[in-house]
Parts: sequence; structure tokens; C-alpha cells
Amino acid sequence: MIGALAINGASAAATSLVIPVSVNPGDYRILAVVDPDDAVAERNESNNFRVSSPMPVTLYRPDLTLTALKVPAAAQSGRPLAITHTVHNAGPAPASASVMTFFIVSDATADSVLLGTRKLGALSGHGTSTLTTSLPIPASLPVPAAYHVMAILDSAQQLTELDESNNTLTSPSIAVTAYRPDLTVTDLVLPAKAQAGRPLAITHTVSNIGPAPARVFVIRFYLSTDDRLDTNDVLLGARSLAGRAAGASAAAITTVTVPAGTVVPASYRVIAVADALEQQVELDESNNVMVSDPLPFIAYRPEILITALGSPAVVQAGRPMVISHTVRNAGPAAAGPFVIRFFLSADDTPDAGDLLLGTRAVGGPRRRPQQRGGHERDGPRHCRDGHVWDRGGGRCGGSASRARRDQRRGAVVTAHRLALNRLRRQAGGRRTLRLHRCARCIIRPGFRGWRFPLLRTSGRVRLGGTFTCSSAGIPGRTTL
Repeated sequence: MIGALAINGASAAATSLVIPVSVNPGDYRILAVVDPDDAVAERNESNNFRVSSPMPVTLYRPDLTLTALKVPAAAQSGRPLAITHTVHNAGPAPASASVMTFFIVSDATADSVLLGTRKLGALSGHGTSTLTTSLPIPASLPVPAAYHVMAILDSAQQLTELDESNNTLTSPSIAVTAYRPDLTVTDLVLPAKAQAGRPLAITHTVSNIGPAPARVFVIRFYLSTDDRLDTNDVLLGARSLAGRAAGASAAAITTVTVPAGTVVPASYRVIAVADALEQQVELDESNNVMVSDPLPFIAYRPEILITALGSPAVVQAGRPMVISHTVRNAGPAAAGPFVIRFFLSADDTPDAGDLLLGTRAVGGPRRRPQQRGGHERDGPRHCRDGHVWDRGGGRCGGSASRARRDQRRGAVVTAHRLALNRLRRQAGGRRTLRLHRCARCIIRPGFRGWRFPLLRTSGRVRLGGTFTCSSAGIPGRTTL
């Protein structure tokens, strides 16, 4: 009811009205009529109504719709799948609690399997809600294969909505595999060369590229002449490795021994096999093998070389000569005692016609060094037990008491060939020496040359006089 209105007066108001629920949705206009009962006598009774612009009339209902559905790019059967979804109420009325249902659908066959459901709370008109729902993928799902998730709002039809056709949404494709480990050898490093019968250090990296952790497993190493693993390859060794978490890698060094009977020199490859005992059920059983680059194998032996050999510019027959030489072991193994022989040859090719000049032993027991000088200046040396050291034979010569007795009598000093050569040089290089006298002359079997006991007098060996030796029958003048 509008009260009295003065001349040229106006009255503005807002009136709240309710459109009956029985009105069908559509475009309508509001028609306003002034003084519909003709309570006021007017000058013109035909201008008492006014029509509004067209106005769409809808039902006062909720309208749930899925605006987003996100899933991981990869998933595993038997494992949880996280689904992130956004629900919007496009209707003017609030939506009461409802149920949302999820299916996993094969991209290839469109066959669907129920993943599960989730209850949604009330949602106000034009409200939005984003949630994450975790549901397990059935372990019986055929894998590997591509699938997608389909979500349906108000699947129990608990709501009367403005639009019942916008409650479904599908996700992008998902690669679904089994929940298993997948072991693979990602790196294999070897030394530059190896030797038969010797240890070989192998550096290797094993990775688990599968989604599931791997338990303890064994890795084996084979020696192969080619890049294929077969029954002809030789097992070098194996080791047990700790389990690997999903996506984890670990490097290790395994030392194996190359069989001594390996044919060398030759080129071989080392083949590493992860999970050699098939202790794991893996996603891919064909990627457990890695082959190394070709590796040269040589024998574990010494390699003796004469790297330098020098001789005098001029030599005389029958005279000593000094040959300088350098011997080097260029092999991987140590060399035991060996002999160097020196030959006189008319050409540069060794043959049966060459003349053996002498031999030198390399390695073996070391001999006690000789005292340098032209004559002996000190008394007899003693060994660890206190015995006199036999300078000529390089051995113990008797007890200390005997040595003292010999010294009191005028000690007899044994001189071998080198000592006589020094005496000869002291005597001016003469080939014939006259010794004062001989106390004892000994010929030792197996010794190259004579050993002469010489008389020590006044701290030196006297030259001259007559050389006599009744025991060996050697004449007084002896050519050495």
C-alpha cells in the first residue's frame, strides 16, 4: 500500500517477491500496475502499468560440476593413486552432502574398474572446493598399459540440480606398471690392462630404476672374448649387494682374480650381470647385463731388457776388459735371479759361433764386498759368531781363538783372483809375481782359479823372493 502522494510527488521503494517454484525456467518480464483496483480517479487510466526488460528465470537449485581432475603421469598396480579434483557449485542454491565416485578406464578397450568413492560436504551456491583423494589401483589390473581416471559427482543422485549432465570428468592418460624393482648396471670401469693370474679391480654402479625397492641381490662378472653372454664365458667372481630403494644408485669396487690359464696376450671383455640369481621379480628382466670395452690382457711375468751396453773403444786379446751394461725389468712381475752372458761375435747376430767371454749373475744372495786397496792393512774380519771371515770364499773361516792364534803366528790371509790382480797392478802389471813364501796352498774344487794363502809380515804382503809350495808341487816361479 502506497500512502497519499502530493502533486508531483514520487515514492521509491524495493519490493521483495518470490517467483513460485512451479514456474518453468525461461525468459520473463516484470509487469508493474499502479492502482489496479481504480481506487483513485485519474485523468488517464491507460498509463498505469510498466514492463521491465527480459529476465531469465531459473530454478533455485545447486549445480555441481568438476572443473579439474589431476593424476600422476605414472602409477603402479596395487599402489595408491593420488587424485586431485576441484568441484564447483554453479547453481544459486547450496548443495548438500553428496558422493563422488572414481573409475579407472583402459585407454585401449574402454573397460572400467571401480577405484572407490568419496563423500563430499555441503557446498554453498557458486562455491568451489579442491581436494585430493587417494585410492589403490587394483593389483589385478592388466599392466603395463595406459589408463585414465573418470570421476562422477553426485553418483548416488542425492541432489536435484539445475543440470544433471555436467557431473563427469576424465583425467589425462596414466602409464600403469607393476609395482616391482628394476635393477640395471649403469657403469662399468676397468683398469687400462690386466694380467692373467692376478687380481682385477672392477668398479661398477647398479641402479634401481623401478618404483619398488629391491632386496639383497647378487652381481656376477664374466670374462668373455666377445660382447655376448653365453656358456663359453668364464665366471670371474660374484658378490652380494645390499638392497636398493626405488630410484637409488650405488657404486662399489669388486676385486676378482683372472684365471692363470687365460690365454694371453689377448683382448677380453668383462660382462657384469645384476641379479644373476634371479632373486628379484623385476619390471624388465632384459636390462641386467652390461659389457665393458675391450681390455688387453697380458701375462704376469717379468720382461728383462738390456737397455744399455758399452764396451771400450779398443781392447787387447788376453787382457781384461770392462763392459758397462744396464738391465731393466719392463714387465708387471718381479724377476728372480738370472744370468747375463757376454759373447764375442764377429757380427750383430747371436749364433753358435760366438765366443763366451763371461757370465754375470743378477739377483740371489749378495756376497760380502772385498776391501779395496793394493794390500791388506787391517787384521782379519769376523762374522756374527766371532769367527774369522774367509775373504776369498765369502764364508766363515773358524773360531775367534783360532784367528788370534794365527795372528800371533803371522796370520795367513786368503786372497782370491781379484786380490792377486790388485797385487799384479801394484807390481806394475807384470804377469809373473814372486812371492816371499807360501804358508799353505789350497786348491778348491769348483772355484774358478787358484786361491793362494799369502804371508802377512809387517802389515803388508812382501813381493820378491822365491815362491815355494811343497803341498801342490807348484814351481817357485808361477805365472798367474
